[in-house]
Amino acid sequence: MFLTGIAVKPEAGTVTLPQRSSTPDTPSVSNKLVVIDRHPIIGDAISSKIKRIQHLEYGGQAYTAMGSVDLIEAQNPDVIVLSLSLPDAYGLDFASQLLSLHRELRIIIYTQYEEQIFAERAIEVGVMGYVMKRAPVSDLMKGIQSVLRNETYLSASMTVRLLNKITKGFSESVSHVLDKLTHRELSVLLMLSEGSNPNEIADRLKLDRKTVETHRRRVKEKLEFTSISELIRFATQWRQTQGRLLPKTFLQETTQEHALNLTS
Repeated sequence: MFLTGIAVKPEAGTVTLPQRSSTPDTPSVSNKLVVIDRHPIIGDAISSKIKRIQHLEYGGQAYTAMGSVDLIEAQNPDVIVLSLSLPDAYGLDFASQLLSLHRELRIIIYTQYEEQIFAERAIEVGVMGYVMKRAPVSDLMKGIQSVLRNETYLSASMTVRLLNKITKGFSESVSHVLDKLTHRELSVLLMLSEGSNPNEIADRLKLDRKTVETHRRRVKEKLEFTSISELIRFATQWRQTQGRLLPKTFLQETTQEHALNLTS
């Protein structure tokens, strides 16, 4: 499935990655999968499940983008299950870097963050699948099998949403409020939600601190918060709800809480 519209162009720092040689993809040749996720339990779960998928081998796990370089070089994977948030990179930036070197690589984003916000951006970068961690593990297995057939894999609701956008266009009421954020602004919001300060975000995104502060200010303005501290409180709660909390809901709850405090 190919989407129309403006493609995302991440402004990522560079990570030196090995070139991947092209190998024939035939039923008699085993494909290899690696995991890039900071949590060891994710790799353990995936390695035990993919034993049921024919012609697919587990090649191991890396916990950071930089740490995956040697793994990719050693294993020459066909499929990568990639976290959206890594200790040293933003998942969509890293996916873009990988695909610029390995056009035939199939990447699935496996994350806790809401698909309505990130899935379309992931597909436009070139990712072939997006699966929420709160979904059954069987969904991830279906996704892996789909991308091995060179098919894009999304949830049924997300597929309908994107098809409606392509064929009919979205009304303002249907689009997500965070759609107004740029690729970089959304990555800054995600890292704020994880408790990273501007210096840490700058290091992860390979940007300078002033640029990060500019993006943070623009996020505050676009989401109509009055202060950075209010934005950070929202970001923290947004992550706790796995990306489902809306700024408008947060502001309403904050206003009600403030009114109750004044009357108590």
